[in-house]
Amino acid sequence: MDRTEAGARQLAHRARQRLARADGQRGGVSGADPATHARLTEAFAAAYARGDVETLRRILAEDAVTVNDGGGRASAARNPVYGADRSARFLAGIATRFPVARLERTEFNGAPGVLAIGTDGGVRSAAVAHVSGGRVRRLYMVRTPDKLSTLRARGAAADPGRR
Repeated sequence: MDRTEAGARQLAHRARQRLARADGQRGGVSGADPATHARLTEAFAAAYARGDVETLRRILAEDAVTVNDGGGRASAARNPVYGADRSARFLAGIATRFPVARLERTEFNGAPGVLAIGTDGGVRSAAVAHVSGGRVRRLYMVRTPDKLSTLRARGAAADPGRR
């Protein structure tokens, strides 16, 4: 890196500070208690299902960031979407362009999440939110078919080809 040892330590220190400011906390998945996180996830899922831009704006923090992963095989934003307004409009657009049969609440690494289930019972996308200060600060969505193939909706029939 062409840095002195002291310079490398300073870079690491600054990076930790920025991450702590961006997340509203140091460490952990969420700055919210589990009940608040679950309530916001539920409200997000309902607003997303309706394509309700105004409600999504209220749920998202002003400095919210929405990150998508389409893996080059599914439609997704190539870059993070910044801000409550842009994120809300982006999410409402996804809900309109790619309607799903239902949304199913689930858990990812101990945090509440949402699976978007298609009419065939297959998982179309998965989302988990980082909540801090009573609002969604970061939203991570996965639409990559290869990554979603390991997830199964509760009502889906078992596929004998899967382990």
